[in-house]
Amino acid sequence: NIYCGETFSSYISINNFSAFELANLVSRAELHNQVTNQKYVLLDNNQTPTASLAPQQSCDFIIKHTLKESGNFMYGNNYVFN
Repeated sequence: NIYCGETFSSYISINNFSAFELANLVSRAELHNQVTNQKYVLLDNNQTPTASLAPQQSCDFIIKHTLKESGNFMYGNNYVFN
């Protein structure tokens, strides 16, 4: 459980286990309050995507957000690459 006033934090590690290089990797993470229907974008590198991710490489992010309201939250990640 996490309560109002506490900080939600998450470590995101994107790993390329394929044999191919990934290009223009866009990462997005959101926290959605299901009671108030409020969305918080915690990570969005759409303007400056990760240029490339070679096979067996990874890129890491740490995100944090202080909860200022109570409710049930849903956390989601989305990744797009060429």
